[in-house]
Amino acid sequence: MVNNMKVKIDQNIPKELLLYIAENILNGTRPGLIATEIGEEVYFPITIEYNDIFYHGTSALLGEVIKEFGFLCTPMISGIPMTHGISEIFLDFIYVTNDINLAKSWAKDRAIIDNSTPAMFTIKGRDIIEAGCGAFVDPLYFTCPASSILLKNCNCIKVGK
Repeated sequence: MVNNMKVKIDQNIPKELLLYIAENILNGTRPGLIATEIGEEVYFPITIEYNDIFYHGTSALLGEVIKEFGFLCTPMISGIPMTHGISEIFLDFIYVTNDINLAKSWAKDRAIIDNSTPAMFTIKGRDIIEAGCGAFVDPLYFTCPASSILLKNCNCIKVGK
């Protein structure tokens, strides 16, 4: 089951951009890479609740490292190359989803790269809040309701084992 995330719309976002996004979603088309074209201010913040549950898909190889430390960290901190995202813009984000099937897909992709098996971690909304993360809609998977989430302004968050 996918939880519906609450998206806060910043009043300063250009109306043309909101119309573009809404039109694409209504047509069943994912908008293009809006965040990298216009700047960070176009990321849409999401409200995280204490009881929300998220997932992070990775490989068993990287999963062992995450288990050992008990924390999931940004690529910039961990030094682990990204498999999601297209540029260094996304190095200071942690990727999570409230859609378990999307997490499984990410895990399969990472496992192929690492010649490993897929692994997944559960992340509680409480841990995201306590880590001080800001949560935003992922512009690479811009869906309605939002299912792929970027966590920013936190280097590492606690994960369930």
